Amino acid sequence: MGGGCPPCCGLYWLRPDCVHHYSWYNLVPLLRSNVECTLIDQMTQVDITQEYINNENDTIEASYMFPLDERAAVCGFEAEIEGRIIVGKAKEKKQAKKEYEEAVERGDGAFLLEEKKADIFKMKVGNLLPGQKVRIKVTYVAEMKSEVSDLKK
Repeated sequence: MGGGCPPCCGLYWLRPDCVHHYSWYNLVPLLRSNVECTLIDQMTQVDITQEYINNENDTIEASYMFPLDERAAVCGFEAEIEGRIIVGKAKEKKQAKKEYEEAVERGDGAFLLEEKKADIFKMKVGNLLPGQKVRIKVTYVAEMKSEVSDLKK
């Protein structure tokens, strides 16, 4: 199961023999998904938790893409593999990329969250072993839009 452009949301991996062209993306199966919203005045906090499993026979380096309203702000992310929880920390972009690449090279689990565009985020999930599950949690806040003009008529 693969196709041209990368998906706009979800966990996927790129076949190693197609690294330099966008011709073969494979979705990682989603096991469960949960969304929790907390409303406070005109603000909302949203926690999205999704769990995936690597059904491949090989270790994969997967990427998690998710769209987000450009007025929202990511305020937390974490990933859990085999009981080990990694909580995201804001770091300078070059340093974060270097640490991610070093962890992948060592064979460690690693995660790197980047804003690709104003409304698209991408998290790299390094070294997901065959049969291994990963739980990804993204938390963001956004201002609620109020459309009361029609109520006044």
